[in-house]
Amino acid sequence: MFWNSRGWVSAPFGALFQLDEIKGFNAIAANLRILNGYTYPSMGEHEYWRLKVNPEEVDSSFMVERDGHVFPSIDFRFQDIPYTVRRKYLDFFRLLRPSQQVQKRVNSVDIDESFISVHVRNPVKASDKKANVCGIDVFIEKMEQYPKGTKFFISTMGRQYSDELRDVFGKNIVELPDKDYTSMRDAAADMYLLSSGRELVVSQGSTFSECSWWMGGCRQDVTTLWPRYLETKDINRIA
Repeated sequence: MFWNSRGWVSAPFGALFQLDEIKGFNAIAANLRILNGYTYPSMGEHEYWRLKVNPEEVDSSFMVERDGHVFPSIDFRFQDIPYTVRRKYLDFFRLLRPSQQVQKRVNSVDIDESFISVHVRNPVKASDKKANVCGIDVFIEKMEQYPKGTKFFISTMGRQYSDELRDVFGKNIVELPDKDYTSMRDAAADMYLLSSGRELVVSQGSTFSECSWWMGGCRQDVTTLWPRYLETKDINRIA
């Protein structure tokens, strides 16, 4: 497997995950930009990351158009994805386990299926301001709809967002203890922990929470939150 050597993820594959049950598996550090358009995962579909699906496996509602190309996409469709398609990828995600260091961080949090998992994709870097994500007020509005006393496990990209949620929900907010928001180890731990709640509340267009849903066996009902200014909620158009 080619594993990007720069960009968002700055840690080697083996520092975050294990795939011990796949005989002969090897992760090779590479700059994937030089491969886009020539090899999977881009598949020539304009450099977008995606889980491949064949047209005959889904109905017409999964067909999307981008830059004049029409192709099937299950991106961010969560519980709408047919079981036959989920099953193919679940065979892989069940083998993908956290590294020992990531597992240690996961074990430091005590949550169960009574929790609601919340992933806030709001950026902290100026270079990521282009992301079409909703404000923290939209998350607060959604979380206030749950019964009083509901516990939330949160994963955010910056302490300021966690503090805003904690200001409103107090001790009902649970987060990775002493979290380092720049740590790839803690990010991977968050990904696994998000998969533990009974429901998942996510920012639209985030592959981070999408992977978490797969890691949890696709069992969670997912609520996707959108920016208020987006009138047309076409995930395949804006992702």
